[in-house]
Amino acid sequence: MNQTKIERIVAGLMEHWVPPPPLKLDQWADENIVLPETQNARPGHYRTWPYLREPLDSIGAKTPEYVSIIKPSRVGFTKGLMIAVAAIAAADPCSIGLLVPVDEDARDYVVDELEPLFAATPALRGLIVSGRLTGRNTLTRKTFKTGATLKILSARAPRRLRRHDFKVLYCDEIDAMEITAEGDPIIIAEKRTFAHADRKIVRGSTPTEEDVSLIQRAFAESDQRIFEIPCPHCREFFELLWEMIQWPAGEPEKATAFCPRCGAEIEEKVKPELVEHGR
Repeated sequence: MNQTKIERIVAGLMEHWVPPPPLKLDQWADENIVLPETQNARPGHYRTWPYLREPLDSIGAKTPEYVSIIKPSRVGFTKGLMIAVAAIAAADPCSIGLLVPVDEDARDYVVDELEPLFAATPALRGLIVSGRLTGRNTLTRKTFKTGATLKILSARAPRRLRRHDFKVLYCDEIDAMEITAEGDPIIIAEKRTFAHADRKIVRGSTPTEEDVSLIQRAFAESDQRIFEIPCPHCREFFELLWEMIQWPAGEPEKATAFCPRCGAEIEEKVKPELVEHGR
């Protein structure tokens, strides 16, 4: 067998061993996640809403180091964090920290979000190590069979944060977190990631008062991307704000929006189409 033929055979073998390109988090979620019937208005195979695609991809990507998201309530951000945890546990195991405002939130995340999601999704089923694993597996501290770990911690107890190490840190509803005599829980939690050059920190929240809002401050340090929808009349893109919505007195169910560019009325029935084509 001559050298050229050997080289062709080796090259052919190497092509089979090249790993596939990494999936974006929204693609991974659409292909794998199944929402449990008991916890979701639309159970079954998950589909990423258009306004969550880029935030999800930013959360799942190696860069940027920081992702800061201002959000309204009930738009899927918490579900997005659970999906990010699931993707790490299944495909890219590492240590994860999830910081939430109070102890009750930590329990709710596990019981209402994490465990049902892993039970309903075939690709995740059985990944959570059962039992206490010699004291290292509890309600808010999970070990996965891939080697990934998740610790859900309360911002009300900053002292407990000092004992941990995370490569990935997710902080949900940071505007509900309080600075205690022990310090700022977010700063303390972020210090737990210093040992990792490729750390990832995600902060999200519904904002409170603008002057004191932590997520407003974090968002101001970002590139400040905003989801926009196209007007069905003039096709110009705009951010839909509350002041653009009007309704007849006493009849909020008849609310419509008005384009800030051309002034045309936009009916509720076209909202799904506009969101689908948003950017």
